[in-house]
Amino acid sequence: LFIDEAYRLNPCIEKDFGREAIETLMRDMDSGDPIVIFAGYVPEMQAFMQVNPGLERRVQETFTMQDYSCVELAQIFTLKVRDGGWQLEQNVTEQDVANLFQRASRQWLDRHNGGAASRLLSKSIDLQAQRLFAAKQRGEEESPESLKTFTWDDLEKAMVAMVAMLDSLP
Repeated sequence: LFIDEAYRLNPCIEKDFGREAIETLMRDMDSGDPIVIFAGYVPEMQAFMQVNPGLERRVQETFTMQDYSCVELAQIFTLKVRDGGWQLEQNVTEQDVANLFQRASRQWLDRHNGGAASRLLSKSIDLQAQRLFAAKQRGEEESPESLKTFTWDDLEKAMVAMVAMLDSLP
């Protein structure tokens, strides 16, 4: 069983059935030979493990995964682009995308980790659509190729907008 953002089960954070879920999980962890993976950010997971003294006894192994580097985020992003049927403008390289991620603060990247690649893709799709719509409004014809291509400008504007918007959140 894989539980992402397991810290949300902490009854101090969420006022729902978290405590009951934890107690059920602990009971099931004692019977048979289950594999349960609790995943989440380190500080929140440390607090989660303190919710019930029985958790630490039952969770025998813990490890911390390193956040993705800017190069790895660029690789994830370009893979998502290809898998989605999109493409990057010919002059845009994976290294260019990595350099784009390097413009974001380390704190921002740490907070979003792999989600930064997904967020960049989503925002790029929005900006590409706006660019194509504006071109159509001006009477410009777009090629079938351009309908699935992200320009460097799309990516750059997407990163600037994402970082500005997300930095303004508490």
